[in-house]
Amino acid sequence: QALEIQFQIQYDALVTDFVLVDAINTLDMLTINDGDIIDLAALGGARINIRANTSPGTVGAVQMEISGPLNASRLEKDAPYALFSDVNGTYTPRTLLPGKYTLSAVPYAPGLINQMPGTALTVEFEVISSLEVSSYTLVNAERDMDLMELKDGDIIDLSRFGNIQFNIRANAKGADIKSVMMVLSGPRSFTISERHAPYALFGDLPTNDYVGRKLPVGNYTLVSSIFSNMNEPGTSLSINFSVVNQNAEFNLRIGADNTSMEGARENNENTAPASFRVYPIPSNGLVHFEVPGNFGDLGWLYIYDGTGRLIHASRSGEINSFDFGSYGKGMYLINLVKGSEILSKRIVIH
Repeated sequence: QALEIQFQIQYDALVTDFVLVDAINTLDMLTINDGDIIDLAALGGARINIRANTSPGTVGAVQMEISGPLNASRLEKDAPYALFSDVNGTYTPRTLLPGKYTLSAVPYAPGLINQMPGTALTVEFEVISSLEVSSYTLVNAERDMDLMELKDGDIIDLSRFGNIQFNIRANAKGADIKSVMMVLSGPRSFTISERHAPYALFGDLPTNDYVGRKLPVGNYTLVSSIFSNMNEPGTSLSINFSVVNQNAEFNLRIGADNTSMEGARENNENTAPASFRVYPIPSNGLVHFEVPGNFGDLGWLYIYDGTGRLIHASRSGEINSFDFGSYGKGMYLINLVKGSEILSKRIVIH
């Protein structure tokens, strides 16, 4: 009687660990363990590579892969098994970007690459940068006075500030800052590299004397990148904001009990064809608009909160509803403006 057995041949090799290497000076810096957080500032601007160590020290090949903000894959047949390659032990340098990574490697038996694997190793780690652009500040350049923090999605209403010139300051963190590159795109475009604080978009003179510029009406994108003295990039900051100019011949304020509207009129549902319909009133958050046909895309829709702060502005044809959920309960004012014609609605959010 024949005897049949089943068996599997395994390659008795494994990837033991990963080592972050200073590629320029060929120095081991640290072992990358699962869950590690690596601060780029602590690396001192070093250009790096990653080596997989194996047991035994020499195997047929090692397949390595990293995924995240930086992606790479490499099959290394000779030690050192370097993720970004090497030439006779001289490592090829790369720069790690901030973010979360997954790093894996699997060894293969000599002559049986992709056929007989050993024990693989996978780790997840995060790269951070304590060097960062953390926020922006809108500045009155004529008085060298901070006006407001400028955040993504903000609206600058020129009628609030008068005919002044502005600057925008990038607020940076870190002890090893070489420069901050600021790029503004929109109706006014501008690029500057600032090497000393304050990091001002339009520049500054000694003693923090800001240079001012006008900001034409329109939509803008501002991107700031920060670099260390070793040209290591930190965490950049990108925002989008809008500049509007609601004709300041009227002044609108709403309080808990009343609304003062100089130059504006609150229209009645029966005043067709110039009827501006807003519903439901009151609302739990989502409010819909029906704009009079004569406004079309030529008007502007402005929404103010209970303090008179402008929270939204857009062309009248670009929006037919607005969700107040993130702004909280209270009374709000909605203005529909085209030239000298102003239609106004008060709403209450429960």
